[in-house]
Amino acid sequence: MVGSKNYAPQEYDVVRDTISALESKVRKIQGSYGYEGDRLCAEAMEMINYMQTDESFYYWSGDTDSVIEKILENAGLSEAEIHHRALRGEDAMYT
Repeated sequence: MVGSKNYAPQEYDVVRDTISALESKVRKIQGSYGYEGDRLCAEAMEMINYMQTDESFYYWSGDTDSVIEKILENAGLSEAEIHHRALRGEDAMYT
């Protein structure tokens, strides 16, 4: 019998996991253009809005806006650019 390993379940942390998901989404945006990139921006904008309005982030000890800004800045993006591209992506979905 092979020795069993004890894998303790990892606790879900909404703040940590949302920040990680935004970082991943921003990396995908960097390599995507046109409609696909705009659609990814719409998804990123939803995450940003969630982070700026969710109670978990309100009570978090970090500065949510600074974290968002740093993630986008590291990718050479801005929140305004994400927002603009997100609107284009939403427009394209409905036309």
